[in-house]
Amino acid sequence: MRPLSRMAEALERNHPTGAGGVKCPWCGSNNNRVVDTNKRMAGKIRRKRVCQECLKSFRTGEIAER
Repeated sequence: MRPLSRMAEALERNHPTGAGGVKCPWCGSNNNRVVDTNKRMAGKIRRKRVCQECLKSFRTGEIAER
């Protein structure tokens, strides 16, 4: 498995696995972790997550609060 980026490590420390209530679309588990984060324009954030139960990856889109 690829090591976490610095930003993903910081996010993992501040928001432990599953803290956001993000469910895996494949198995429905809340047990996932962020492996990559990309900031987009206008406060949009894309995160790549990996489910710790079924080991499938998925992406989430978020809007940063102001």
